[in-house]
Amino acid sequence: MVNFSSLKCLSDSPHALQRFINTVFRDLIVQGIVLPYMDDIVILAKNESEAIDRLKKVLKVSSDYGLEINFGKCQFLHRKIEFLGHIIESNKLFPSLSKTKSVVHYPEPKTTKEVQRFLGLTGYFRKFIPAYSVIAKPLSDLLRKDTPFNFDVKQKASFDEVKRLLCQKPVLGIYRQNCETEIHTDAFAMADAQPVYGGHIGPGSMYVKIISSDSHEFFIKREHVITAHAVPHLLAVPELENDPDNENILELKDLSSLVIQKVCQYFAYKAQYFDGPPEIPNFDVDLEIALELLMAANFLDC
Repeated sequence: MVNFSSLKCLSDSPHALQRFINTVFRDLIVQGIVLPYMDDIVILAKNESEAIDRLKKVLKVSSDYGLEINFGKCQFLHRKIEFLGHIIESNKLFPSLSKTKSVVHYPEPKTTKEVQRFLGLTGYFRKFIPAYSVIAKPLSDLLRKDTPFNFDVKQKASFDEVKRLLCQKPVLGIYRQNCETEIHTDAFAMADAQPVYGGHIGPGSMYVKIISSDSHEFFIKREHVITAHAVPHLLAVPELENDPDNENILELKDLSSLVIQKVCQYFAYKAQYFDGPPEIPNFDVDLEIALELLMAANFLDC
């Protein structure tokens, strides 16, 4: 815990502090020793001896840069900590008890502002709730411009369900950057769901985005391509598996599924190189033409 006083003449002093802390502890961050956020710093270790060694490094860096540590607010050698509204224990992540209590005791909203506060409180933990946006849609619809406030049966059911799910002690696995990563995406109903799996502990997060009816068909058709294009750094192998049960992949306007598969393979292959592959692999299709067709069909935003 580092003492910090807001700088009066600096309008973005919190950002300046974060940049300063990141600069000071840059080497330790790269080594995976510390995880800083503003004036809070978590020291990561596998056991007590490693924790003590790493603590010494943090204290030395703090001393070198003249940082003062409030030892009264520090916790040492804990296997369970609370950090940024989360409980971290045994490679698992939980919402903090204080936050879930706030959700449990949140009164039924009477105004749009109260709905907005509730969604802000629960939205912070949306990664714990599969299809959060779908469940909370009746509430979020109340925030639309020129929409009269009407807290009816649907809104009440949505409100109660969000509270129930968050109070069931949901748990996520800690995302492991060095492990194989799986992203499961499916443009089902009117939302796109993307659970992210890191390692073999379980889902690392749940992400669901509401899709408008106008863009629903478009979103389904470009789902496979945009995933490969947006997160190529997470794709470890050049072969991407198409879900045989997902018939939407085969309905790509005038483009064959073969072209889509080959372009996806190209993105995955390219991701293995920092500066791109030494030469474009022979996929038996003209990738330049394929990419032009994709852009013409609005499959890629370029």
